[in-house]
Amino acid sequence: MLIAPIALFSQIAAGSAKPASTPAPEPIVLTENSSNNIDYTIISFDPARTDFGITFPQDTVCEEGVLVFNGGFYDENRNPEGLLISQGQELAPLSTKEVMSGILSIKDGQVSIVRTSDYLPRPDEDFVLQCGPLIIEPGGRRGIRGNAMAAERTILAIDKAGRAYIIVIKTPISLFDAQELLLKRVPNIDAALNLDGGPSSFYYYNQDDQDFSFGSANYPAYFINVTPSR
Repeated sequence: MLIAPIALFSQIAAGSAKPASTPAPEPIVLTENSSNNIDYTIISFDPARTDFGITFPQDTVCEEGVLVFNGGFYDENRNPEGLLISQGQELAPLSTKEVMSGILSIKDGQVSIVRTSDYLPRPDEDFVLQCGPLIIEPGGRRGIRGNAMAAERTILAIDKAGRAYIIVIKTPISLFDAQELLLKRVPNIDAALNLDGGPSSFYYYNQDDQDFSFGSANYPAYFINVTPSR
């Protein structure tokens, strides 16, 4: 609402003027799209104002105004590996493999990433994804000490305010270097979970006349679809 200058002056003189509030960011925001020495895209989203779903290759992958990215690992039959829950339905059980060291969980708009060993199932969780390794340990600690193999990366991260991020690194990079990139580019990062990468790295973003994508939809066994809540 616009306030006429005289009315504004009257409010200030009376001591009743209030500072303008900062509008909340959009539910899904293209935060950074870099094509320098390391080519990467960072998209942030608010779990309290977005809905998560799982899309399989036989379904429609890309829709207007959504964020879609590849999920976690899969077995030789292209079935998801690691705990996977969507809209309260368990699609894959918990994995005991060492690499599956982290779990992202969303319930009632609150997101967390914890070590698999610390995960406590909660009734009616909206979305759960197990993968790994943890690139950033909960609390913002480095999780990778050394990893020389380079590949394209898809990473899910959260900050200390509860906002989530998808980071797709298109330049082949080690997990150690990905960790250092996240610490520099994601403010107040709390934890980060590695998803499937290499040829499976994929994302599609279409919102506000911005249309970006990377990778082939032919490789991932399943996709994560994020849409603004209605």
